[in-house]
Amino acid sequence: MILSFVPSFAQIDIINEKVIPCGIQPNLIALSPDGSILVVGGNSKKLRIYSTNSGEELNMVPVKDVFTIYDLKFAPDGKSFAAAGDDYVVVFNSKTYEEKFEFKSNSGFYNSISYSPDSKKLAVAFHNSVRIWDLTTGESQLLTSCNHEVTNVAWSPTISEIAIAEGLNEVTFWDLNKGKRLMTNTSQKDLINCISYSRDGDFLYTCSGAGYINIVDVLSGENIKQLTLKGHFPWFVVPAFLFESILSGGDDGRLICWGTTNYEYKIFQENSNFRLLSCSINDGNNKIAVGLSDKSVHILTVRKNDLAIIKGVVSKKTKSWQQQGKFEKSADYFKRVNDSTRISQIDLFTQLVIDSLGQEGKSWALKETEYDADNEIFKLLFYDYPPVFIHVPINEAESFDKSVKSLSFKNPKFTLGEERYVLMHLEITNQANNKTYSYDKKEVTAFNPDKLGLEFEPINIALPKQNLKTSETEQVSASTIGTILSDIDQMLPPTTNKYPEAYALIIGNEDYTKYNPTLSPESNVPFARNDAKSFYNYAVNVLGIPSDNIFFFTDAIGSIMKREIERICKMANYKDGKVDLFFYYAGHGFPDEVSKEAFILPVDISSDNLQEGIKLTDLYRAFSTSKAHRTFVILDACFSGQGRDQSLLTARAVKIKPQEDILEGNIVVISAVKSDQRSLPYNQQKHGIFTYYLLKYLKENNGSVKLSDLEEYLDNEVPMTSLKLFGIEQTPQIYSGLGIDPKWKEWTLTDGK
Repeated sequence: MILSFVPSFAQIDIINEKVIPCGIQPNLIALSPDGSILVVGGNSKKLRIYSTNSGEELNMVPVKDVFTIYDLKFAPDGKSFAAAGDDYVVVFNSKTYEEKFEFKSNSGFYNSISYSPDSKKLAVAFHNSVRIWDLTTGESQLLTSCNHEVTNVAWSPTISEIAIAEGLNEVTFWDLNKGKRLMTNTSQKDLINCISYSRDGDFLYTCSGAGYINIVDVLSGENIKQLTLKGHFPWFVVPAFLFESILSGGDDGRLICWGTTNYEYKIFQENSNFRLLSCSINDGNNKIAVGLSDKSVHILTVRKNDLAIIKGVVSKKTKSWQQQGKFEKSADYFKRVNDSTRISQIDLFTQLVIDSLGQEGKSWALKETEYDADNEIFKLLFYDYPPVFIHVPINEAESFDKSVKSLSFKNPKFTLGEERYVLMHLEITNQANNKTYSYDKKEVTAFNPDKLGLEFEPINIALPKQNLKTSETEQVSASTIGTILSDIDQMLPPTTNKYPEAYALIIGNEDYTKYNPTLSPESNVPFARNDAKSFYNYAVNVLGIPSDNIFFFTDAIGSIMKREIERICKMANYKDGKVDLFFYYAGHGFPDEVSKEAFILPVDISSDNLQEGIKLTDLYRAFSTSKAHRTFVILDACFSGQGRDQSLLTARAVKIKPQEDILEGNIVVISAVKSDQRSLPYNQQKHGIFTYYLLKYLKENNGSVKLSDLEEYLDNEVPMTSLKLFGIEQTPQIYSGLGIDPKWKEWTLTDGK
């Protein structure tokens, strides 16, 4: 899914400003659609043409016997530009600067010109009439003769209509097909200086010497808004097309950007010593040219403020998501919306927006490919993206090469870095043999939504008492508020525990089929999300860890997990060894068949690409080398290759017992299993057996439990229940790193001692 974005003026940054001295008063300026060429006209018989990139003057073009230029426009297709002055209109080729057409008036000065959207016609205003010139044949047709002097003409960008400003305060709209006046607007209070259509053609913007900017509804001809700012008397008003805004400038030297939806304003540029005379924006909306009375033109290079756009969209989507539906029961709502699920939703929305922005205005069109047969690597060269390298076995390379024009590109993932949008992941499918190849850029990490600085009202997750009751005939299924069915999730005891120096990363990976469509639903991990959500609630309400210190994710992909592990470890380095870290993980584990090393699996990883997962030794090393005072790693996963459910595919599986030299420092691992056992579900409680008894013991003791007591409790309760329910043993274990405090088993999980 690709979203479409229209950034507001508040989401635009000026990233560069170039000053071009032009030797004349730049009363009229025009940027080419691609923003590379600037044409300047004024009280001179010649047009000056500049490169906006270098500022170099490229040419000086004479305009017949014209002394003063009154209007200057580039054609929408960029192939020509036209200048109107005195009694001539001249159309030039924008590549050679040679004259293509000239039109001479015998009855007055040309005041204004406007191209048709297809660049084939030109509307020309002179004295008290408007003519339409065909730039293909050179023929012209009189549209209308007016009662007053025509000062401005503008061609609608979307329909066969033009707007004409005449006299002191009158704007008329004309149907070009019928040659008929549609309506008249007389809302301006003084001589109209400028008129222009919005990009979608729905509105007309006008400005006058009285200091007003009017926004006129084209359909009705009525004013919908009048904008004014003290001391600001605009000479021009220009639509900043993609930015939902307009630019105005005048004698006060201020370039003002007005929002056309909220009508707020922002000062883009302020030159108190000089007047602003003219303005032009290229079609790509990345350059703004402003003519100043000091005989210079300022070229402003603008760019969308990525963080502001992402923040705006994510905030809007999150606020919409957390509204209770009209037909949504409160119990269902509070299961769906709480502090922990909101964190996951923000992460999901953020990634969706970044992925969409990374593809905005681009295509996956291939320029060429190269193949390294020795290393079996294809290099894909795109027109719009940096090269992508993928492994294609040599026996599949010929088919891949023959099918490059029909390759499909799916599930691109981007991150926002110094190079703006960086591709992290891409799946390429050869339609000929239906084989899919993946590209992953391992040295980058997913964008951190915390950089957005989002703020929301607290969510009250306490369910109304009446919603906890069910009638004799009403059944509450496992999919309906699964957590409230368990005794550990109800009526948590009040606590006075405060643990401000603790930080926690909590991850519950349950759905592995979304990113691995070849897996069956049995490969998911039942209740892993419930486990993580409940551990989050216990971390806040029992252990006393501030919610701001907790980072919570469900169904996390690899880039996010690696990013968050790195982040929480770095945070420990800034508190002089006074921080305690908690890492809780519920989900799949898996062993490497050759090395027997254990991995925990993000939801976008399977046994087929196991090395892209998170190796336990790397996880332990990251925590042990941080400057944390203590680290608790809690794993409700097994590493035997089996799963949590009855199926061998769905037990939380992998051998968890590491070699003794893996753990170093003040790190304690609390594991759901030992050796090659399976981590099993507790279906009646909607949790894993291990997590259920871990939280149950914390609840019964208000969190104040020694590790030695916890170990004894888990050693008794977990295997007894697994034998009762499944007939097999599941034995948790707690072990520590080398060099740890000899009294580590006397540690508690609440007071940092």
